[in-house]
Amino acid sequence: MNSIIVKLEQLGYEYEGDLGVKDREAFKRISDKTPLDGSGRIWQKHHLYCCTKNSISLKNHIEFRDFLRTHPEKVKQYGDLKKRLIFQHPFDTNLYTELKTPFITEILKETGSRLRCC
Repeated sequence: MNSIIVKLEQLGYEYEGDLGVKDREAFKRISDKTPLDGSGRIWQKHHLYCCTKNSISLKNHIEFRDFLRTHPEKVKQYGDLKKRLIFQHPFDTNLYTELKTPFITEILKETGSRLRCC
C-alpha cells in the first residue's frame, strides 16, 4: 500500500487512512487540479478510495455499482439523496457520508452482500 500512497501523493492526493473502514484507504484532493496530470484542468470534486484485493470493502463497492447499473430508479433516488444532503450539509462531509450510508446499506442487503460497511 505504501507505493500506492506515494504515487497518489505525486498526483495530488492526501492520504487519510482507512477512516474506520477495514481494507479501504481514503484519499482527498489537495486542489481543484487534482489529479495533477500537467494539464491544469479543474476536475470535478471527488474522494478516492483504494480497497485491498478480494476484500469485503471492494466487494461492497462493486456490488453497489453493479446494482445501480441495473436499477435506474435507485440511481435517481441515490442521486436525489446526494444532492439534498450536499445542499443541506455542504461543509460537513462526515455527516453527508453518515446520512447516505443507510441507503447504501439497504442496497447491499438487497444484493445479499456480506456487510461490514460502509
